[in-house]
Amino acid sequence: MQDKYTVMGFLVAPLVASSILNATMEASMRGLVWVALFYVIAFAGMCVFALPLFLLLSATGMIRWWSCAASGLLVGGVIAWLVNPSNSGQLDVLLRFSLTGAVAALSFWALWWIGKRKDPETH
Repeated sequence: MQDKYTVMGFLVAPLVASSILNATMEASMRGLVWVALFYVIAFAGMCVFALPLFLLLSATGMIRWWSCAASGLLVGGVIAWLVNPSNSGQLDVLLRFSLTGAVAALSFWALWWIGKRKDPETH
């Protein structure tokens, strides 16, 4: 049961991130096409950075809301730099991506936690 919620978390978190980024971008960069583009970027970042962090935290038994939020904050900052290194000095861009990563990671954690609570083997 928990595996299903974990997979859902990995699919939903990039959607949360892409929706937040879409809502906070200038008007010319809003819309469904941009949500899809942001989703692809967020999903790639999740696969490359967040998935290994999840596996590490899972192996050490350290999956907590705060560890997920901190990981999302870090991954969001890295993605901000990778998408446009020339913007890395702009605090507003770094904060937008980092906080978006933290919120997306918390959405992942919430689904993971629900799955853990519903799984009779983890109680």
